[in-house]
Amino acid sequence: MAAAFGLSDSVVSARRRRTARRAWGATTGPPTLFLCLSEHEGFCIPLIEAMAFDLPVIAYRSTGVPYAMGGAGMLVDVKCYDSDRRADRSVGS
Repeated sequence: MAAAFGLSDSVVSARRRRTARRAWGATTGPPTLFLCLSEHEGFCIPLIEAMAFDLPVIAYRSTGVPYAMGGAGMLVDVKCYDSDRRADRSVGS
């Protein structure tokens, strides 16, 4: 999917933690934000972990996400990949 939106150079598939760390360090350094467009994010642990590492969080307003974020981060109501990319640029700068 990343290739379909021209994001191949910006997306790391973290199938294994060690591989993801190596890929992040080799390409752009550590992550600058956490983007979650999941429609079902059970306990929202990834969001909480990202906030614990002081990463800005952009997340799709779904299930328990608004409650887990507690007013922090940015919630999006519609998945529009071009505007999500623009939000990424504005938060990351």
